[in-house]
Amino acid sequence: HLVSFLTRDHVQAMQERKALHTLLAKRQEDLPPRRMKDSYLEVILPLGSQPQIREKYLNVYNSVRFGRILEDLDSLGVLICYTHTKQEAQPRSPLSIVTALVDKINLRKKVVHPDCDIKFTGNVSWVGKTSMEVKMHMLQLHDGDYCPVLDATFVMVARDPENKR
Repeated sequence: HLVSFLTRDHVQAMQERKALHTLLAKRQEDLPPRRMKDSYLEVILPLGSQPQIREKYLNVYNSVRFGRILEDLDSLGVLICYTHTKQEAQPRSPLSIVTALVDKINLRKKVVHPDCDIKFTGNVSWVGKTSMEVKMHMLQLHDGDYCPVLDATFVMVARDPENKR
């Protein structure tokens, strides 16, 4: 019975994907105009003010796990792209956006303090037909000011909802 249940779920998911495919614009001209600032997002990671969150970011040496920061940048890049492509009339995006390339990460500071809040910012900086470049910045709170820690450039792509191209 589990196999038939899973098969039924898979068939339903494929039908939903096909329905989403019909929501895709046929031509570039059919898309509403967007500006870079339309995709701008800011997210605070409260390492300093919320110790329970901090624990998820610490390694055995009480330093920030850089891999976790990379995961957050990846998620933020995808969210920025969904923000850029959001159409008000659609409750759900027909796109499946994934990271194609981490183009550049420029570390401005070598130390990420485990007990200071972090602010991530970013926006879409370039758009093609199936890909977008996203610029993101990470800043950390010191003495009341957010200081730059790193800059990153990711290239994101939209996968076809039906055949995963």
